[in-house]
Amino acid sequence: MEKYHFIINPKSGSYKGEGIIEKIKARFEGENLYIHVTEYPGHAKEIVKKLCLQKDLIIVAVGGDGTINEIAEPMLFSTNLLGIIPNGSGNGLAGHMGINKNIESCIEKIKNKHFIECDVIKVNNFISCNTAGVGFDAYVAKIFGQDGRRGFSAYLRLGLTGYSQYPEIQVNFLNQTFSGLLTLEIANSSQLGNGAYISPNSSNSDGMAEIVLFRKPKFYQVPGVMYDVFTKKFDQSELTKIYAQSQGTIHLNRPTDLHIDGEYKGETDFINFNVLPKSLRIIC
Repeated sequence: MEKYHFIINPKSGSYKGEGIIEKIKARFEGENLYIHVTEYPGHAKEIVKKLCLQKDLIIVAVGGDGTINEIAEPMLFSTNLLGIIPNGSGNGLAGHMGINKNIESCIEKIKNKHFIECDVIKVNNFISCNTAGVGFDAYVAKIFGQDGRRGFSAYLRLGLTGYSQYPEIQVNFLNQTFSGLLTLEIANSSQLGNGAYISPNSSNSDGMAEIVLFRKPKFYQVPGVMYDVFTKKFDQSELTKIYAQSQGTIHLNRPTDLHIDGEYKGETDFINFNVLPKSLRIIC
């Protein structure tokens, strides 16, 4: 009989406490069910690292992209399956894979156990399951939630009010210099979260990462950028360039904010990345 381990992050964006746990217990009555509630950053990774001494487990992330990232790293290249109940602020990876926030729907997928062998991207000393990036998006990740506000509206407010003051970045990549950038994203999947498609044609099972270079827009260009992002046309913007690569090195002109799957990771002046093909089995 399968063993189901649910890793629940109570600090995630839309956590509903005991309600989620009770629904899980009700649907898995009579099964080998184990529920783990994380208590501090990095706890999920510790739990799963111990679990992955075993094989053929079903480990379910109940949280956002940051929680998935923690859980995924010890699971790489194993036979264990990763399930997702999206419960974060953005839920970009879940959105890309067609996993909605309805718990009953998620549980049905988990019980069916249909999975895809997905890529993960190594970015410096981290892994990224969804997107990693430097520049303004990473800066927003740094300050997001500091005033106690979370969710899409808070993220959007920070973006619209802060982008004009953020200093442009310059990068060297593919023997070219790109100036005037607001952000650079390394996309394993198509969206940051909340339906914001930064690389509409990305696949997380094709062995490639999309490097998305986005120049800082003028104020009058912002409405068009917003339209493009939410209608899957961002790749067609005159401000955007996208290059598909399996590995590479990017040099920045100054130490710049870095995020990995929406979690702030400090500053860096370079990025080494390489795709780890079909390294993670995700239920969808």
